[in-house]
Parts: sequence; structure tokens; C-alpha cells
Amino acid sequence: MLFSLFINDLLLRLQKASERVRGGSKLANTPALAYADDIVLIDRKVAGLQSKLDIVHLWSEDWGMTVNLKKGKTKHMVFGGERKRNFTLHFGAEVVRRTKIYK
Repeated sequence: MLFSLFINDLLLRLQKASERVRGGSKLANTPALAYADDIVLIDRKVAGLQSKLDIVHLWSEDWGMTVNLKKGKTKHMVFGGERKRNFTLHFGAEVVRRTKIYK
């Protein structure tokens, strides 16, 4: 319950940033899906996904939260949209690992 108070601020920040981008389906305009302490960032473009990671990074610093990038589920995947293969996403100074599946 207490964590939901913290995560709500993050979801509001992501939503506010997404409202600047118009067009596409409702899912395309959904910045993230969240359940308990898991969050999935959604974007049609790599640059948009990086922007959302930057928002999460700033939020974690503001609230004194640590995001464990070594945790098994903390990965990213890309499907549909841009088929760009050579890109790297960052969380602060750390590189976010790639995966082809989401567990």
C-alpha cells in the first residue's frame, strides 16, 4: 500500500510526459503498465523509451529509491514499431540489458 503512494507519482510523471505526444492508438499513448512493484514502459520509438527511462531515473533519485538493474526481470524488449537493432538504452550511467521475452 505504501509503495503505491510512491509509484503513483512516477505514473503521473510518465502520463504527463506522454500527453505531449498525440496520435496513435490508446495503447500507443499509454506510457506504462504497472502492477505491485513491477512496471513496463511502453513507447513506439527508442527515443521515447529512453525519455521514459530518464523520468524513472529522476523519480528514483527524488524519492531515494534504488532500481536494481541486475534483477532478472529488469530488462527491456522491443517489438513492432522501429526495427532499429543497434541501440542502447541507459538508466542513468548504466546500460539496460536486452531480452527477447518478458516474464
